[in-house]
Amino acid sequence: MQDKKLIIDIHPVSPLIVKKGNSYVGFDIDIWEVVASRTNLNFEYKEVELGRIFTDLKNKKSDAAIAGLAINYEREKIVDFSHPYFESELVILTHKERHFSFTDFIKSILNSHSITWILYVFIFIIAAGHIFWLAERGMTLSQNYLPGIFESLWFAVVTVTTVGYGDMVPVEWVGRIVSIFLMLTGFILFGILTAHLASSIALHKIKSNITNSKDLLGKKVSAAKDSAGIRMLKESGAKVIYYQTFQEAYKKLKSGKIDAVVSDEPTVEDFLSRKKEKNIEIKTLEKQYYAIAFPKESKLRERINMAILSIKEDGTYQKIYKKWFDSK
Repeated sequence: MQDKKLIIDIHPVSPLIVKKGNSYVGFDIDIWEVVASRTNLNFEYKEVELGRIFTDLKNKKSDAAIAGLAINYEREKIVDFSHPYFESELVILTHKERHFSFTDFIKSILNSHSITWILYVFIFIIAAGHIFWLAERGMTLSQNYLPGIFESLWFAVVTVTTVGYGDMVPVEWVGRIVSIFLMLTGFILFGILTAHLASSIALHKIKSNITNSKDLLGKKVSAAKDSAGIRMLKESGAKVIYYQTFQEAYKKLKSGKIDAVVSDEPTVEDFLSRKKEKNIEIKTLEKQYYAIAFPKESKLRERINMAILSIKEDGTYQKIYKKWFDSK
């Protein structure tokens, strides 16, 4: 019925489209090929990046596209969609909330910022100890570097921490000035360090407390570039980090480099079905509906719509659905 070979843009996204050798399999592939067969379409697949799909359709460089494409307002402005053929959800992966353990405490303080502040305090004590030894050697401290420097460092530590055991009193005015400086600076440095450690611990305790899009403000969230959830993430104030593969994002979530991952439910469920994961939970952000995309005013759209309706009515759709989502 149609001699022209149609160009169908696709983008691999398991389990909808999976590349095997030189061919493709998956739920979307099965749906498209049944629909194409019923409308006598001659076609070939062209694998592209997700964002390229909409550019190609807008510029009429492809005739249709499938890739778990969710219908939304921004996309409807540049392409036309078929009837929806799949109801999905935009979901977010986060760490499960858990009790704050000693291990969590260690992780919360052993970060680059905390270690930097601890290093500053250490350097300050070393420097102040040497200045105090130079001022008090031969008086309250040994003339020799060893053990004089150890005595001086002991004095610096107990003074800067405002403990002050009183077992050593500076005699020289330089030593007394250093002592005053140590006490005043100790209040400031340890106040800053204590506040920083407290905030690190608090952040570690609440970082997994994400239940909806409102909780994403300031959080590091990974998502596929040009995916349907990007606009929502930006509007929620999240720090969006794009991922090339879902596995890459999952590894970053597990290692604590990001706070959450946003993706489509079929991709997440398919990936986690191969993992024995107990510390990751999935929460729904919003409903989504997948459809086949076309250039604006495509004459192909109505024929495809009729075919989609027919496979839903005669049971073909249900058989394909059960093949790929049997667990549901």
